[in-house]
Amino acid sequence: MKYMIASDFHSHYDAFEKFFKRVEEEKPNEIIFLGDLVKEYDYMWFNNMISNIYIPIITVLGNCDREYSIDLLNIGNQGYLYSESANNRTTYFTHGHIYNPGSLPSQIIKGDILFYGHRHIPLIQSINGMIFVCVGSVAEPRQSSNPTYCIYDLEKIQLKDINTKEVIKELIL
Repeated sequence: MKYMIASDFHSHYDAFEKFFKRVEEEKPNEIIFLGDLVKEYDYMWFNNMISNIYIPIITVLGNCDREYSIDLLNIGNQGYLYSESANNRTTYFTHGHIYNPGSLPSQIIKGDILFYGHRHIPLIQSINGMIFVCVGSVAEPRQSSNPTYCIYDLEKIQLKDINTKEVIKELIL
């Protein structure tokens, strides 16, 4: 299973174009958006953009998203926390404004992974046997970081520059 994960687009059309170009190259099995996708009035062009994407797309809500506007998108809305289990670990996906390394979901345990956005700074860290991955932002990176997305294939986690596909950070599991 290969996931392509991104966060914090904030309605930047050009960032979505770059991201979907990388989707064609990376060929993930599933796309997961970690919130703050589009403003409520931008849902129509987003739906048009994804109309030819035949890969499951899941999203969680970000602090700038409104549930009613996310429901207008042709993607699966999972609320504030989504999880999948494989290889004896649970992987959690969230935006980061509610759940993050300083405010964990109650069910997370040693060996699990938490992917989040919100901070707009790419980061991979291990704390108390849990792995935390801030995927950064494709559209609005902060603190001189690169615009990034994440590839997770159950064996490794890579944070990549959206413009060059260069691996910025990597963790072999």
